[in-house]
Amino acid sequence: MNTFNMTMKKAFFLLQLQIMFMNMTSAAETHVGVVSFSSSARTEIPFTSRQNVDVIKSSVLKMSYHGMTTRMDLGLNKTHVKLFSTKGGMRRNVPHVLLAITDGKSDHGNLNTKQQSQYLKDDGIVIFALGIGPQVHSGELKALASEESHMFRFTSFSQMLPADSALGIALALCSVARTSNAIIFPVVTQRSLMQHTVASRTTTDDLECAFMCIKHNSCYSFNFHTPSRLCELSYAKKADFPGDFSFVRGSVYSELEFVQP
Repeated sequence: MNTFNMTMKKAFFLLQLQIMFMNMTSAAETHVGVVSFSSSARTEIPFTSRQNVDVIKSSVLKMSYHGMTTRMDLGLNKTHVKLFSTKGGMRRNVPHVLLAITDGKSDHGNLNTKQQSQYLKDDGIVIFALGIGPQVHSGELKALASEESHMFRFTSFSQMLPADSALGIALALCSVARTSNAIIFPVVTQRSLMQHTVASRTTTDDLECAFMCIKHNSCYSFNFHTPSRLCELSYAKKADFPGDFSFVRGSVYSELEFVQP
């Protein structure tokens, strides 16, 4: 695979992931930043930049990928100092999530990477680790992630391109924002959010459907169809996909809002 194709696949996957993530969340609530690293690290998209899909897309497509060195420790340090800091635009009292993507093993050893990742974890940053390709060191990936379920591994860049791959990671990132303090609102009758269902089953009533949504890590809204008592859980909200918010006779639509304790 030539460098250009590899670069485009990286950019395409990153775009898929970020667009899905921003579509699942409110732009007013979610800030996205990007740091790249090789022999050095640099901030590509700061938290203080304009936060909408078009701006993020443009910034990602302008990113250049250089060098064959993997200084993950420098990337983590730059992320900590330039993004996850008050000066870098980090906000308090919101979940802080980092997705670290690598296609190789750190050139300065696993210890430096582990140390830098621990500094982030100690400051409350939840780290997901994504390894791509045969050069990734599994032990380093495990040390990088906050927990084992936060690890993702692809054998090649081609394997990560299907939209389902990005969707699975985006859902995992969104799940960090969930708390036990859930508010259910609003109730909209005769309407349903279509095309974004993550789970469905028959329930006794809309209250049981609501509890089902609260317990599901990827649910942010739900449709309850009164005639059939079918409960449909969705990873999105009506504001994310207004074109899919449709009239459905006998249905009730509700959303969850999670309040930080």
